[in-house]
Amino acid sequence: MNRSLPLIALAALSVTGLNALRKKHRERLAATPKAKPEPLQTWEGEGGGLPNGGPGLTVEPTAPPRDPAL
Repeated sequence: MNRSLPLIALAALSVTGLNALRKKHRERLAATPKAKPEPLQTWEGEGGGLPNGGPGLTVEPTAPPRDPAL
């Protein structure tokens, strides 16, 4: 009984401290802003688009613009 009481007190303080640390860590993680997704970027006329429109999309073929110098 002589050594039991200090060991129980130390264990209780350790558990309490770890719980407080875990709670603070969760609060800090919840407070950080989430990263915003980058906006979808498309480059028409620069080779960024798929020639057939991609999966689930259909694009009607068009003739390239005529050069008036020819």
